[in-house]
Amino acid sequence: MRLSAIPIVLCFCFLALLAYYAVRQEMVLQRVRNHVQVVTEEVQKAERKRVQCKEKIQELSGPLSSAADKTNDLTKAKTDVLKAEREFLNNLQACNTHKAEITKSKNASDENLKKLKADQEKEKKAAEQQTRRLKEKISERDKKLCQFVDLKNGEGRKLCGNAQAPK
Repeated sequence: MRLSAIPIVLCFCFLALLAYYAVRQEMVLQRVRNHVQVVTEEVQKAERKRVQCKEKIQELSGPLSSAADKTNDLTKAKTDVLKAEREFLNNLQACNTHKAEITKSKNASDENLKKLKADQEKEKKAAEQQTRRLKEKISERDKKLCQFVDLKNGEGRKLCGNAQAPK
């Protein structure tokens, strides 16, 4: 019987060892399940946060895309304004050049006009002097002629300046 007790004791030891490993394995599995459950909850929280972030990104990307469109529109408007400004400056420069030419022409015309007026004044004065000299000559001639004219005659009186007949 002693001999048969050794295999039975060995079987009980082996059975106890198997039970110990089974309990130990069950405890490890329970820890792993708990850990998986905690990790799953953390993953779900992270997924919810990711979804929330994605929604916020979509919310913020809407104004950003409209702001980008506005920026593009403003850039185009700025380009158009700069182009119009260049055209305006070119037109202004052409107008200033034309104005300078016209001013030169006007100044030249003014100088010619002043010269013509000065020449006209000189000619007028010369004509007046000549007219005066001619009047003086005519007056002298008339005086000389009046010495020989009969004042009793009406035409003679008109010529010599006496309108009345002598008494």
